[in-house]
Amino acid sequence: MALAVVQHQSGIHTSQVPGSVTLGTAPTTGNLLVCLLGVNILRTNLHLNTTDWTMFQQVGDPTYGTVGIIMVGVYRYVQPGDTAILPAFCTSGTTYWTHCIWEISGVTGNWDDDLLFCGARAEFQNSYDDPQAALTAYPVLADTLALTGGAAYNGNGNPSITGTWTLDESGNNNANYGSVGGAHRNMVAGDIIDGAWTLHNVGSNPYAAMVLAFTTQPPASPYPRNFWMFDSFSAGHPTTPTVPFTPETGHLLIAILGWDGVSANPTFDSNWTIFKTQLGASTDYKVGLYRYVQPGDTATLPNICTAGSSVYSLQVLEISGVTGTFSTDVPQVTSGFQQNATPFPIAGGTTSQPNQFAFISYGEFASTSIATISAGWTSVQTFSNNLDYGNDAFWFQYYPTSGSTVSASITPGVLAQPQGFIGLLLSTFIIPPPPTSGNTFQDAMVWG
Repeated sequence: MALAVVQHQSGIHTSQVPGSVTLGTAPTTGNLLVCLLGVNILRTNLHLNTTDWTMFQQVGDPTYGTVGIIMVGVYRYVQPGDTAILPAFCTSGTTYWTHCIWEISGVTGNWDDDLLFCGARAEFQNSYDDPQAALTAYPVLADTLALTGGAAYNGNGNPSITGTWTLDESGNNNANYGSVGGAHRNMVAGDIIDGAWTLHNVGSNPYAAMVLAFTTQPPASPYPRNFWMFDSFSAGHPTTPTVPFTPETGHLLIAILGWDGVSANPTFDSNWTIFKTQLGASTDYKVGLYRYVQPGDTATLPNICTAGSSVYSLQVLEISGVTGTFSTDVPQVTSGFQQNATPFPIAGGTTSQPNQFAFISYGEFASTSIATISAGWTSVQTFSNNLDYGNDAFWFQYYPTSGSTVSASITPGVLAQPQGFIGLLLSTFIIPPPPTSGNTFQDAMVWG
């Protein structure tokens, strides 16, 4: 059965605990409900209703540094007895909020199989201009349904989106949260996620966007599935970070640590294998580690460090369709370091195969603003928090042909001190041909 949107809905709410919403019709048992919540609250103050909903992504509010969130993604597979009145999203935590929700048919009932990827970003608008939130430009597989949502705190205009999307929801109420929008797109093999949200904003306020893709044909070759950027920490070392759900057995996890070793360098646990160490000035450096997910692993990832104390940052990337041999799955790795360099040039080599992904994990200590990168690269997630580590960014670029030059130029944030990066080039991503029968697209939109 082809993936299809059955119904969708959005709302803008006053200051309260994010609670229940009512759909136009009762959802069908086995279908998937995906909801993007726009919030503006400290992470420790918002408590999700984890009995009825599962979080798959959250993105930080740059104005709060490490501790604020502006958008949360949750999902639920419809259970027998569910009605149009949905379970409450949260159990505690008062905030102005929005919701944008879709019901999707044609799913397997297993999130890891249904989800192809999820990208998210949040920014802070320092003027009265209308901010643009570009979407993660991934290539997709046959029979893919993509969803995207955007929200702007204190937004005063209906959001709009460019690209080949069908706008499902768009509204604003500046007296409450602000603005919210949602869209979907049916896609075929080789299509690229495109477009950008225009999220009307009033003054200096945060905004966020997420994009997800669902598929009936999980990739059989290296493909980035999930990405998590953890808080920038003021002291200590990473131990057992927790992600929203258990990564699938056999998938490749790549963890990249940004470190400013003012007190003591880290001691790494044997659960992870170091594949790159980029030293900088003094004790500043970035470290790349990997682990193939083992049976029995959970959403609480295996311990990373056993000792060490510093301000640090941590990023984790999950990759599916791998062989289990790191040098095959990630054939090229590069890194570099500069002190107060503007711009920061990166030369990453040349693609040897068609359909390859390149990633850059970048960090700056003591930066007060978000770094930017040259054209062609897409931000997966960024944030800046000068109180702790500083500026963290993760970008990617998709190269459809072999012989492409992988390079970039980064403009550091304000007051950036040490700057380092680790770059990865994945093995070729095979885009399968569309199915010849039994799995054709049909637009089954029903307005709820």
